[in-house]
Amino acid sequence: MRIARKPREFRDVDVTSFADVAFLLIIFFILTTTFSKSMGVSVMIPASTQEESQKPEEEYPTVALTAETLQFKEETLTIEEFREALKQMKLRERSESERVLIVECAPDVDYDRYYKVVTAIAREGGILALVESAESGEGGGGASGSPPSGGGGKEGS
Repeated sequence: MRIARKPREFRDVDVTSFADVAFLLIIFFILTTTFSKSMGVSVMIPASTQEESQKPEEEYPTVALTAETLQFKEETLTIEEFREALKQMKLRERSESERVLIVECAPDVDYDRYYKVVTAIAREGGILALVESAESGEGGGGASGSPPSGGGGKEGS
């Protein structure tokens, strides 16, 4: 005789424990993974062909900018006088190395004042080199040496 089976009801499989196991495995793999260390590249930089004593000791015009003053060529100027001085220099007609102006900016200078000086230099065709001042209200050291290549570099003092 045949025994009749009752049709079984379809039930969803409980996956809560699978999620727990998956998270435990993820944590395990993260903790046991060894990350590859970048080895780096050894680069040989060629030495200068010119001796230090032969390099030109050019002085570039320096703009010392503080919260209260703007000094250019050892004179205290207003923004308008500075723009006039730049126009008289005729920077656009000069070679690239003669168009470099170094801006020494104190940390307490507000952005509007800094922006006016930088745009005045750019409008007259100057190439800007920046020097960060470590001391509040003081210019940052000497302005001799070669300018940064490309004219948009930044030198730390």
